[in-house]
Amino acid sequence: MRYSITSIDGFQYLVPRFRRTARSGARLQRSAIRVASETWRIILAQTACYLASAPKSNASYLGIDRALADVRKLPNLPVPLHLRNASTKLMKELGYGSEYKYSHDFDEHFTDQQYLPDNLRDRRYYEPTDMGREKEIRDRLERLWSKRGKKS
Repeated sequence: MRYSITSIDGFQYLVPRFRRTARSGARLQRSAIRVASETWRIILAQTACYLASAPKSNASYLGIDRALADVRKLPNLPVPLHLRNASTKLMKELGYGSEYKYSHDFDEHFTDQQYLPDNLRDRRYYEPTDMGREKEIRDRLERLWSKRGKKS
């Protein structure tokens, strides 16, 4: 059987079938590698075509440059406590990870959680333009940001 790597339903069927018929995990691994190696070039070509033909904006580029400038200027600002991984008992006792808000548990998968250090709390790096799909992104972000009182 041959399935496209872009077929979610195909893979959902293919994996349990291989697991059922495979004599070992190695056969499943070899089959997955064969399927991936046959289609990687198609995925890469489709990705290149999509990116080459997509509307262009330098908003992301300008945003990452602003972020990099802040990192260079203020390299040691602490990560907010609620974003830190509590991998030890001490870290948990110190409040690492406490009060973390999982975005997918909220309306529109958006929360007013602070992701930047306190010194940069209200900083905006990505400023979407009014062109193409980016305008839709801008409108959505402005609506969501306004819910948390962030000025656009």
